[in-house]
Amino acid sequence: MSPSRYAGSPRARGADLAAFRRVKGCGLPDRYRLYYVFSSTARAVIVLYLNDGASLRKDAAKMDPYRVFARLVRSGSVGKDFDANLAQWEKARGERGK
Repeated sequence: MSPSRYAGSPRARGADLAAFRRVKGCGLPDRYRLYYVFSSTARAVIVLYLNDGASLRKDAAKMDPYRVFARLVRSGSVGKDFDANLAQWEKARGERGK
């Protein structure tokens, strides 16, 4: 895996989502979006959100994946950057191992 490969992907929409990248197309069904953060230093990609059939892309819809992901970020369910999300992942991984 080469995180530098992901550096050219478009950023997520909106100023509050500028730290995140998103993928559409690339083998995903229409109206699906995948959000992630990456670090070239850590050589890692963390997938944060992939919408499902209940939250298909539709501009201005309450369950539009952009809106859902923005709510996750605002609520703190998703960290603000790579380091915050890595810390959340490591904590969850440690709790599962107990």
